[in-house]
Amino acid sequence: MKSRVVKFHPQDKRRREGKGREWIGGCLKTPFAVMDREEPYRAILVLWFELPDGLIVGHEIVQPENQDGALGRTLSKAIAAPLMGPPRRPTHIRVAELSLAQEVREAVGDEFPIEVAPTPELDKILEAMAKDMPGDAEGGLAAESGYAENGRISPGLVLEFFEAAEELIEAEPWKVASEEQLLRMDIPELGVEGACVSIIGELGECPGLLILPSERAFEILEEMSEKGPPAEGPMDMGVDLLELTFDSMDEISAAARREVEELELPLGGDDAYPRLMRRERDGVCLPLVEKDLEIATICARAVSAYISRHPEIFTAEEFNPVCESYTDENDREVYLTAPYEAYKEFDLDAQEENDDRDPLKIPKVGRNEPCPCGSGKKYKHCHLRNEGAESTGKAARSPWHGLDRRVVRMLTHFADSHFGDGWWGFVEDFENEEDAAQLSIPWSVYQYHVDGRSIAETYLELHGWRCTPAERSWIESQSAAWLSVWEVIEVEQGRSVTLCDLLSGEKRQVPERTASSTLGVRDAVLARIVDYEGNSILSGLHPHPLPPIEAADLVRRARGRLRRKRDVPPERLRDPDFGGYLIRRWEEAVFELMEAAEFPPELHNTDGDLMILTTDHFKTERGKRSRVKNRLSELDDVEVPDSEDPSGDLLFLRSGGPTGVAEENTILGRAVFSGSGLRLETNSIERADALRKRVEQACGDLIGHQARTHADLSQSLGEHGGPGSLPNQPGPEMRQIAREWKRRHYEKWIDMPIPALDDLTPREAARTAAGRRKLDVLLKDMENHEQRLPEEDRYDFGELRRSLKLGIT
Repeated sequence: MKSRVVKFHPQDKRRREGKGREWIGGCLKTPFAVMDREEPYRAILVLWFELPDGLIVGHEIVQPENQDGALGRTLSKAIAAPLMGPPRRPTHIRVAELSLAQEVREAVGDEFPIEVAPTPELDKILEAMAKDMPGDAEGGLAAESGYAENGRISPGLVLEFFEAAEELIEAEPWKVASEEQLLRMDIPELGVEGACVSIIGELGECPGLLILPSERAFEILEEMSEKGPPAEGPMDMGVDLLELTFDSMDEISAAARREVEELELPLGGDDAYPRLMRRERDGVCLPLVEKDLEIATICARAVSAYISRHPEIFTAEEFNPVCESYTDENDREVYLTAPYEAYKEFDLDAQEENDDRDPLKIPKVGRNEPCPCGSGKKYKHCHLRNEGAESTGKAARSPWHGLDRRVVRMLTHFADSHFGDGWWGFVEDFENEEDAAQLSIPWSVYQYHVDGRSIAETYLELHGWRCTPAERSWIESQSAAWLSVWEVIEVEQGRSVTLCDLLSGEKRQVPERTASSTLGVRDAVLARIVDYEGNSILSGLHPHPLPPIEAADLVRRARGRLRRKRDVPPERLRDPDFGGYLIRRWEEAVFELMEAAEFPPELHNTDGDLMILTTDHFKTERGKRSRVKNRLSELDDVEVPDSEDPSGDLLFLRSGGPTGVAEENTILGRAVFSGSGLRLETNSIERADALRKRVEQACGDLIGHQARTHADLSQSLGEHGGPGSLPNQPGPEMRQIAREWKRRHYEKWIDMPIPALDDLTPREAARTAAGRRKLDVLLKDMENHEQRLPEEDRYDFGELRRSLKLGIT
């Protein structure tokens, strides 16, 4: 998440001016483990650091359970008696979290202004501490303490661990499985429920196993890995995990080598010394305990047996889910299930219960609330009109909406009374299920599973005799629908949208008045579409669409999860676990877009100047306009318009464009003549100053400067909704500038190296399948932005696609 700056005293200017003493406080986990308990743990270092002197003025080490209030307490002590120097008081304070600011405020009152902002200075102190720590930074079983952790782990357990690791080396599961093909692991006797096992080493590097708390933990680890390590500050993997890998003899400690010899531990090869690491989310490894070895041992043996019996699960595109149990020498049972989400199909009570959650209230039928049918409309614009039609004699706009309303209410009432909390579990896939009610409600009754079946299926089995033929037909049609990512490929304003499923390839035209007025071509939506009596009906729509690039990334991940490069059969998309995965990914992508929107981009021109549309206004005396134009036309690097050009505007150029192409020119500004006036239009203050000086020197007393006006383009993007938006409806001159710039730009763009295409030109990228996919997504994103402009201002990308032989999709 992006950091937020919160100033309790925004009027205080001392920090901005760099005056006074700034004290920076924080609570950091120590980079070492404390061993005074049965299980090792990391203590909390409470630290206060002073700028500009760079002194530590207060610190305290506390146990994790005693962290509350420690920051404020340590600050009070530091003010009274700092560790270095005489007693003194800060002029202002900085902490990284709002909760810490509130804790400090409770301790010292309102005397000091407090800023909530990143505290990288403390991270650097912690990094310096970590570098000075003795021993193996990697930790784990192969650290200096050896495999027995200085006697804390029994030799018998170490032997069992080596035997299991040897079996894993012989089974070589990484040769048939990839890290995304997750196994669910349950070990009831050890309290392991819903753990996630990922087999790593598919490419032959660092083979082994990752054991994480859940499938969601693996998704978080994958997301953090794609982001890469931060440029500064501590690592953040997002989750804790156990990692079993293998080292060569040269990579393990001398103590570990001695144990291998003395205990005659079996090895699967010269490079097969097992290493087990218990990593916390910031990458620090804690000393192991016996339970860690027990889990890793049982897991390694079970995976070895599972992979030898069921290799088809990892190699075949279609397979039946398998759940098997294995029992070790100590009669402890472990269950492995693949794929992970298939455990619900077997007799395993592995569902987590959360009694403290705030259950979703079934939407009441209020005029201004979202309609529970999932149409995405307010109730007064949807079902209320259908009800009103009976009394007014007017035909209902959508005859199936009234039907769906009856069925949804019937099913939600049944679900709540029959399943209770078991049904309310569907809210966990949504960040805010009430805001997404137009999707979450139909999803909860038609696709979400309770006890292995949807609410609709269970209702038909128990109470189907109560349904009218139309209700039964509607429920069956809904059960055949699926949740997927649909791309808008055509919009008929106020009438319909045509959608293409980016996973299955299916296309549907949906009559939709509201959606067709808000969606644009190339938008992507998360939706369910029901085919009923020859009509395609939108029944479940996430309220926030995604742009093409973000949607393409989500689709790529979804295909990887399904292990499907070609079109996905709809049957697989009906799987509720996959649907839940899509919802979570969609919600994350929407959240990231919303966060980015809070910080609008700062745009710069090719000179690096901040882009501010700047216009200088001049007055010319009557009859002198032609003389002014002649003098400006004689200047170097001025493009004179054709005699047939009615505007008569002059372009001020500079040879060589931003890509360094000699024949490409950069437009620095434009001279616009109208009546007795002259306007100089540029896109930065720096260019405006230079252009005004040139024009005034050339024209002398023929012109007189009257005013300068500005429009901040960066601010306009933040306020008006994105690229292509200009403030205050630009006039014909500005629109002509934009059209001319686009025409020139895209003539050159096709042969310009593009970072999003791995620095290939579009023409080069179009020569490979992978390049064409990236190029297609990039063009879709450009088209998506362009279609939000007025029709007369849009650039037609059709010719560009034809030149690249991409076709129009």
